[in-house]
Amino acid sequence: MEFKSPGDRVRIHLKNDQYQGLTMAAWIRVDGLDRKYNALFMSDGYEDGEPHWQIDQSGRLMFSVSYDRALPPGGNPDQEDRQSQVF
Repeated sequence: MEFKSPGDRVRIHLKNDQYQGLTMAAWIRVDGLDRKYNALFMSDGYEDGEPHWQIDQSGRLMFSVSYDRALPPGGNPDQEDRQSQVF
């Protein structure tokens, strides 16, 4: 697959309650990092348990999962994130 335009994507639909774990792997060729955060795998929103996997402009891989800490209505969910070293 080749992704050149901002709107290029593949959509998949997974139900939250079907899986207890998630393993992701990708072999990618990066031609450029023209945005601050460049998506590899993103959910449409950022609801409880939804992952975001990105590469930042410096080439660092970033992975985060949103989780709800029983915040009051209108509160923002927290996130657990991990970042790689710049290669």
